[in-house]
Amino acid sequence: MHSIRKYVSMPGDRRTPLIRLMCVIGFVLVIATGSSAAFANGGDRSESQSSPASDDGGTGWWGCRDDDADGDSWWSGWHRYWSRHCPDVPDGPTTPTPEPTPTPEPTTPEPTTAEPTTPEPTATEPEPTPTAEPEPTTPAPSTPGGTRCAAVPSSCGYPDATNTGVPSGVDLKKSDSVNASRDGQVIDGLDITGEINVTAKNVTIKNTRVTGGRGAGSADWVVIVRPGADNLTIVDSEIRTPEGTPQDIACVFNIGDSKPTVKRVDIHACSAGVSSGGGLVEDSYIHDMAAVPGLSHDVGIASNGGGGMTIRHNTIFNQFDQTATIAFYQDFGTQKNNLVEDNLLAGGGYCVYGGAGQKGATANIRFVDNRFSKKFSPRCGYYGVVASFTLSDPGNTWTGNYWDEDLTPVGR
Repeated sequence: MHSIRKYVSMPGDRRTPLIRLMCVIGFVLVIATGSSAAFANGGDRSESQSSPASDDGGTGWWGCRDDDADGDSWWSGWHRYWSRHCPDVPDGPTTPTPEPTPTPEPTTPEPTTAEPTTPEPTATEPEPTPTAEPEPTTPAPSTPGGTRCAAVPSSCGYPDATNTGVPSGVDLKKSDSVNASRDGQVIDGLDITGEINVTAKNVTIKNTRVTGGRGAGSADWVVIVRPGADNLTIVDSEIRTPEGTPQDIACVFNIGDSKPTVKRVDIHACSAGVSSGGGLVEDSYIHDMAAVPGLSHDVGIASNGGGGMTIRHNTIFNQFDQTATIAFYQDFGTQKNNLVEDNLLAGGGYCVYGGAGQKGATANIRFVDNRFSKKFSPRCGYYGVVASFTLSDPGNTWTGNYWDEDLTPVGR
């Protein structure tokens, strides 16, 4: 006890070697005691299993079986026991095999979904595409129906008896000849036997039938436009001579310099449909010219000089081989500024006269997109398509004209 107290009271730097020595001695004694018991049993299985050093029911104190151990000495017995039953343990000191470091399972990173970004459009001006100039071609008809429209003009959208004259459903009131002497006067819904004599300005004739000429009235004409009767309009009406008495007269006769308008009018049984120095004739049907023995002229529309006339989208048939469907003359002056456009034409000596003459050069006489028919002659007119037309005069034009039968171009 005294020595223990002495040891305990030793300073720390002197106790450390002594503690180490005591631990070594104790470890050797433990090994020697266990080994002697295993050797003394002589390798008997039952004794070895009942030995205090066994703690797992069939192995020695170090986990190796001792049933075959033998020998005379402590070391030889222990050595044999060790070498037989623990062959996987090396005799000498070994460097312990380090436990493998577990390889971390690969982890697939979760995909990061980027927010979709819509790029802002970059404003770029498109380069202009050059437009190729169209090659000149024969124009298609401006109205439906294709070819041979002269048989039934309205089937192609041209005027005939079905879409001109007094509209159906209009009740007409019987009347004698009428003098239109008041400016702005309107003649509407009358069935006149005689003539209409227009002397005032801005007169309108509409929804009216006029049957005039010799045998029906006092004048040799049906509608007479006197000098100063400016801006006369005739629309949705019928103008004729008495049935069975065709006469060498004009259905509409413009004596002065005014420029009347004639639209959707059915004109027939006169030797001249419209005779005027200028004005507008549109969407009208002029047909069945007067058959008078010895007659020198039959013409759908005639101008004896002046100009400023537009003849557009009419059907004009002259069943005789005399004069023309449209004729521009120089009886009272040169012809200029006349337009003949999109008409259905057939018959006469020539289908059209272009206005050339002795009084001077023409100007701006234009024949455009007209449909010429062989209804009465294989050349449209008995002698041909056109006469008295000088294409080289300034502004004169012949373009887009074609045959009704096959839409091929019509030359001069």
